[in-house]
Order: sequence, then C-alpha cells, then structure tokens
Amino acid sequence: WDLEHPNLYVCKAELKSADMMADATRQTFGFRWFALDGIGQNAMLRLNGKRIVIRTAISWSFWPGNGITPTPELAEKQIRVAKELGLNMLNFHRAIGQPVVMEKADELGLLYLEEPGGYVGAGTRKFGQALAREKLLRMVKRDRSHPSVVIYNMINEQWLKDGPDKNGALQAIRAQDMRDAHAIDPSRLILYASAWATKNNEDELVKLHMRPFDVTQYYKGWWDAHRADGPELWLQEFYTNPLAHYGHTDNVKEIVYRGEEGAISAPPRLAKIRADVEKMQYPGWDGEIYLGWYKAFADFLERKKLVPFFSTVDNFTCVLSVPSLEHQGRKIEDTRICDLNDGYAVNGWEDEPFDNHSGIVDCWRNPKADSSILAYYNQPLYIAVKVRNRVVQIPGEVVADFYAINEKDLKGPFTLRVRAMNPAGKEIFAQQSYVTLHGGDVYGQLLVEGVNIPVAQATGMIRIEAELVDASGVKRTSGRDEVLSVDWRSAKITGRGAVYATDNKIRDFLETQKGVDVPAFDDTQGPLDWIVIARPPNPEPRLIEAECFTGADGRPGGLAATFFDGRKFGKELLHRCDKDLNVQWPKGATPDPAVNLTGRYSVRWEGRITPPVSGPYWFELKCDGGVGQLWIDGRELASTGITKTPGGAIELEAGKPVSVKVEYARWWEDGDVRLLWSPPGGKGIDPSRLFARARKDGTRLLVLENAGSWADVGKKALGIRYEGAFP
Repeated sequence: WDLEHPNLYVCKAELKSADMMADATRQTFGFRWFALDGIGQNAMLRLNGKRIVIRTAISWSFWPGNGITPTPELAEKQIRVAKELGLNMLNFHRAIGQPVVMEKADELGLLYLEEPGGYVGAGTRKFGQALAREKLLRMVKRDRSHPSVVIYNMINEQWLKDGPDKNGALQAIRAQDMRDAHAIDPSRLILYASAWATKNNEDELVKLHMRPFDVTQYYKGWWDAHRADGPELWLQEFYTNPLAHYGHTDNVKEIVYRGEEGAISAPPRLAKIRADVEKMQYPGWDGEIYLGWYKAFADFLERKKLVPFFSTVDNFTCVLSVPSLEHQGRKIEDTRICDLNDGYAVNGWEDEPFDNHSGIVDCWRNPKADSSILAYYNQPLYIAVKVRNRVVQIPGEVVADFYAINEKDLKGPFTLRVRAMNPAGKEIFAQQSYVTLHGGDVYGQLLVEGVNIPVAQATGMIRIEAELVDASGVKRTSGRDEVLSVDWRSAKITGRGAVYATDNKIRDFLETQKGVDVPAFDDTQGPLDWIVIARPPNPEPRLIEAECFTGADGRPGGLAATFFDGRKFGKELLHRCDKDLNVQWPKGATPDPAVNLTGRYSVRWEGRITPPVSGPYWFELKCDGGVGQLWIDGRELASTGITKTPGGAIELEAGKPVSVKVEYARWWEDGDVRLLWSPPGGKGIDPSRLFARARKDGTRLLVLENAGSWADVGKKALGIRYEGAFP
C-alpha cells in the first residue's frame, strides 16, 4: 500500500505472532509499518521504508444527525475530502475512532492517529485507573487490524494534570499501561502525550514513547509542541528569512511534530447542509439548528443589501472561510520548507453547531472554502515562493526566497526561472538561476535566497512566479505568490482637517511622513473637510497600549509575570515578561508548557505604567475563569472576587511612571485577563457635535478606532440605520 496509490492490496496469509515474524516478511501482509529513523542523528519518520512528513488535522468525531457516528457515505466523504485537501492523515482527537471510518481509511489510503480520550480523568483513583487502562487496551486490541492506524497516543495535553512528574507511583502505572498496550500491538508507535515539549534532544516526561518492535521506553526523540490558540491569521512576521520563520526548527535529532496549530473561526457551508437536512426524514439533533442558522444568514444578506455582492449564502460563507484555509496552508508551507519538521496538525478538522468553529470542514464534512486553497500547500512537488515583505511602497523592491518542496525524489541539475508581473499581467522582472536538487530524503530545500524584485510604478497585486526546468527544457514544477504594491507616500492630502485622538501619534505621522501640520480637534475650528477619529466617543475603557508598560526597574519590555502552583500563589513555576496585559487561555490551552493545563494556578504581573497625559484615569480589570485584583501606585482599584469592584479612578501625571500590580487566580478551564483604562478627557467633546458638522458642513469623519461605538452614536445623532457589525 503506497501513498501514491489510491487502493490497498492485501494478500491472504496466515498471520503469526509478531515475535515470530521476520522483518522482511512483515510488509507482505499489507500493513503499513511506521518507524522512527535516525534518532540521535538525523531523525525522520518512515512509512514502509520511505520518508513521510505528516499533514493532519484533529477531529473530535462530531457527526450530524445522531452526533456520535457517521453513515458509511459520510465516513467515506471524510476520507475523500481529507485527501482532496492534500492531507495524508487525520487524528481521532480525544476520542476512540469509529470502525466504519477506519475501514474507509484502509480502503482509500489515509493514515490515522488514535487516542482513547479521558485517560487521565481517573486521576489517582484505582477504579478509575482500571477503567482508563481497559479503555486504552481495548482500543489497541480492536483497532490493530486497521493498517490506517499508525500511531496511538494516550493523553492529549493533560499529562501533568495529576502531577505524575512528582508522583512516581502514578507515572509508573501509566508507563506500565503503555508497555501493555505496546505488547498487544508492537507494530505501531505509541506516545504518552501530545502537548508541549520544551527542550531539544533532552529527556522530558512529555516525550515518553515506544517505537515499533522496540520494548524500550524513550524520553526523547519525539518532540511535540502545540500552538493551539492561533495565530488567528497569517501575518507577515511569520516569514522573515530562511532562518527566522514560523516553522523553523534546528532540532535535528528528534521527530518534530506540530501537534495542534492555529485555530481560526469560520462558518459552515450552511446552504449545502440545508439541502442535506431537507432530504432527511428526521432532522436529527442538530438539523433544526442548521436550518435556523441558514435562515439568519439569508436574512442578514437581504437586510444589509449584500445579495448583489455575495449572491448566495454559500458564496458568503465561503468568502468568510477563505482566510482559514489560506492561513493553515501558509503555515504548513512554513513547516515544509524547514526540512527538519516531520508533521503538522491543523486545529481542527470538523466543527459542530455550538463551538469548535476552527474546523476546516463543517460537521457534514464540506470544505468551508475551495479545497484547492489548502491543497496547493500540500502538493508533493512545487516551488514555495516566500516573500519577506508582502506590501511594498513604490518605487521599491520585494525580497523573495525560493524553496523546492520535493517528495517526488526529483534530483540533479535544474534551472529555476523567476518572473514577476504587474497587475496588468505585464512582466516587470525575470531571472534564472542554476540549482541542484538533492532528492531522496530531502523534502524541503532552499534553492535561491534574497532575490530582489524591483517594483517601480504600478500599484496593485504583483504576481511572482517560479518554475523548475530540467536540462531538456521541460517544466517539472512551479509555484507562485503575490504581494501588494501601494503608493501612499505620493498621495496628496487636501482640504482642511483635524485629528481627534487621545495622543499625538497620528498628527506626528502626518507631519513627519506627509509634511502636513494637522491640528488637534477641539471644536473651536471653523468648517472642516475631514476629521480623523482615533478615540472612543465616550469614556469607554480600552486595552492599555504595550508601550505604556515597563518593568519594575523601568526597563522597556512589559510586565514581569510570575506563575504559581495553586490558587494561593504557592510554588513558583515560571517567570516571563508579558508586553501587555491581554491574555486568553481557552479550553485546551495552557499559558506556558511549565504550567499545568487544567490545574488551578495563579499569576502575578508587576511593573510600571507611564500615563501619556495628566489627569484622572479610570482603570478596569476584566477576568474570566478566575478572580483578580488590581493595584495602581499602591492603591487597590479593582477586585473581581466575591466583593466586586470592577474598576476605579486615580489621578496621574503625564510621563511619571507608577507601579502596577495584578493578581489572578485561575479556578476553571477558560482564562481571560485584561487590564483596561479610560484616559483623561474620555468624555471629550460631545460626539453628536461631530455628526452635526458632518450634516451641516459635509465634514467627512474617518473613524480609525471604536467604529462600532461611533456608529451607535451616529445612529442616534443622525438617525442612520445601524444594526451592528453582525447579528
């Protein structure tokens, strides 16, 4: 059974026990043997002797209709859609897989990782441990006949929940469970945990694993670290150069597996789901929800008069979902260009009506947008065009690097041809370089770096294309990317205007970059052509800017954060620096690998805050998932405990730093801590007066911040219709 072939061919034979089978005989039974190769030297994964880089997604095993199991048709759709997106694996995430799904994976050729789910839920209770052990062993015994299942994983993220690092007896039980599971099926890789490895090529409990046909338990060799929360979108900073990008690693001696990567919400294919639900005799547990959801979207398009732009609900949901697939694809590409990576897991696969909207397919297994978007980055052979700047001011230049993604063993001398076209399709740059592909086990190879592509005049999307041509002139593969060329420097600012903001950043920018001296708006000016607004209309607290924070010693960088074991600031677990105080730790995430995921912990942030202007400041502390307290200049201003005082005011002097301290005790899974303030003059000028200028003088209001709040004010002042950004 080969990855390049769609079907599984199994010859019939008498299967002896594993210890009676010769290595040369094993593959004749149609099983896929998954092995770790070169550990301690140049580690990589091999499948039937060939290197493999895993591209997978975590699936919670939600299904429409009944919630817990698919029809054979949906099971097959899951496998076909995963392959259509270019994935070579899926994960049964925190859930034992359904046999019908594994049967389709066996038939159509897709790998699986499987977890029992809830293994650590028993804690130290003997009866619960026995149940967890039995569940693990039964999973392995039942599913070992499926060649699609190549990895068993015992625990997702919660390996330190009960302190096995401090409780040797507890860890010994878990290690024995692993040995017993491996004895039932010695042909597969079994992992202790998928979570947060921190050290390269050093022993760590989280790395505990057993390899196929090897009875040793290893504490290094499998490096898995999750970045489950985000980033929410692809950012330019994720690729700086070949040695500084999101997927870079220098861990040559271990398998590097990115176990959960970057959730981003996207809506389901409601129109497709509606059509399927309406064919059902009974809508199931979720059918009515989807029908109502579809109606809400359809009503929204009509009410907002957006039908001419999106035409259908399906078009609308797909457009909203494009960033999800593109962001995952670009991160996969970042992983593949660094040849030391061995796997990437999208967070996640499917979603269901109430949460987990980070899925790249919906509960009915419809890709949320055009599957070719993600499939492009999963090709076995193409040229990855990596630009170092995605926006260029003309005249200027784009700097690009070019990599071969090569799982086809293409090797030898080639010509790399690069060209760039302006928005009109006219070629503005061309270059060719002679390169040599290594092939073999080298799946990601830097071909040419630092190519400077000049962009002189045209503004718009600049397309950069690359192709690899062999000695006979035949194009063997290609790749592309786009950058945006803009011209904001030469654009003239005309008319009479003013800036309404809490600081001078915009005015300074206009003066230094555009040569325009624009006054601060104070409502004494005569008729104005435009007003730039960068402040809330009312004293609405906002997040404190990172540049206002310094350490207790006055050095820039942010607040000193100390994490403690337990709610009462016990043993110190971690010291780090946070640039601001705006942190979210939703379910399935931990603030740091050194901090227990679901255990109760506490955090103290300390430093200084420098006010930009003098006057009274209103501070507010927002806390979810726990309780917090706030002190400014030694005074307690806020408490979210039993006696709630959400905020308070204090007089501060411009440029004079004062101490700030926030304490937070986390009680349950979701964690959210934000420190906000409303600077002096928060009320400012009556906002209705700005709208009166718009009505009387035709003044154009350019709102850069708090657009929703200003729209609410305009709704009252001008009688405009505004129903929020989204219903």
